Amino acid sequence: MRLAREARGETIKDVAARTHQSVDTFRALEAMQTDGLSATIIRMHAARYAKAINLPGEELADAYASAREMMSLETRGANPVQSLVQRSH
Repeated sequence: MRLAREARGETIKDVAARTHQSVDTFRALEAMQTDGLSATIIRMHAARYAKAINLPGEELADAYASAREMMSLETRGANPVQSLVQRSH
């Protein structure tokens, strides 16, 4: 998501302000460091973030949840979030 945001020339503060969301939460999403947040909250924030940068919100939220699950299982391989963002460009 960070790459898509940067390609639009926006800062994380721009997106957070426009969506009325927390900069810290969006930073955590970009870094895939969301262990302290529930899956429902993560999906909500990921969808809002994605829509704000013109990516498919629900698809990205699903991909993010999948990537988070893979990381929590310490599974490595293709990152579904990164794949979706790359396909959207």
